Amino acid sequence: LFARMPEGPATFLDRFDHARDAARLDGFVHRWTRGSDLARALGATATLQRRHGGLERAFLAVDDASEDDVGGALARFSDALLAVAPDGDPARDRALRFLLPRFGGGSAAKRLCLFLRWMAREDDGVDLGLWPDLDPSRLIVPLDTHVFRISGFLGLTDRRSPDARAAVEITCGLRALDAHDPLRYDFALAHLGILGDCPSRPDPDLCDPCPLRSACRCWSPGAATTAPRRRTRSPRRSPRRRRSP
Repeated sequence: LFARMPEGPATFLDRFDHARDAARLDGFVHRWTRGSDLARALGATATLQRRHGGLERAFLAVDDASEDDVGGALARFSDALLAVAPDGDPARDRALRFLLPRFGGGSAAKRLCLFLRWMAREDDGVDLGLWPDLDPSRLIVPLDTHVFRISGFLGLTDRRSPDARAAVEITCGLRALDAHDPLRYDFALAHLGILGDCPSRPDPDLCDPCPLRSACRCWSPGAATTAPRRRTRSPRRSPRRRRSP
C-alpha cells in the first residue's frame, strides 16, 4: 500500500482527491479489503482533516469531555466519517463500515480504540502521545480475543461476546487499578495471550509460574474442580466383554 504513496502517507492524504487519486489504489487487495474501499475511507479522512484542520480536532469536535469514556465520541466520529465518504459501489458499503466501525452494540471497534491509545497516551516507546488534549483516563481498551479471554479469567467481565459492553466493563475494571491511565495494562494482557503464556484452558504446567494465578478464576477455590490435574498417562483399560444372553 505504501509503495503506491511514494510521497509518503501523510502527504498522500493531505493532497488526496478521490476523483483523481482513487485509481492509484486499483488492484490493491488485502483479505476482504479492496483499493476502492480504502479510497473511500481515505477520502472521508482527508475531508475531515481539511474541514477541522487536523484529525485530532475532528475527533474533539464530536467528543464530550463530560462523558465517562470515549465510546460516544467514537460512534459520532465514525458517523462523521461515513457521512462524508465518497460515493461508491453500494455493494461495498459493508467493507467500508468494517474499515470505519461504529462503537456500540456488537462492535467494540478495536482498531479505532487502538488508534486512540496510540495517539493519546504518552510516548512510552509503544504509544506516540500526539494528541495531548484527549484525556487517557477516558480511553477504552482495544478488545482483541486475548484481552477478552484473559479479562474473563481475571473477573473483569462476565460477557460472553467481545462486544462494546465487554470493552467498557474491562476498562472500568482496569480504571479501578489506575484511574488516570487504565490502558497501561492493555499491552501486557494482550501479549500474555499472543505469546501463548495463557492457555485457553487451565494447564498446571503453564499456569503454576504465572504471577496472575492467584487472581485467576480458573484457580479460585470454587473452581478447583474444573482445573485439570497434571497430565499423566492413563493406563489402558481392557475392553469390556459383552455378556452372552
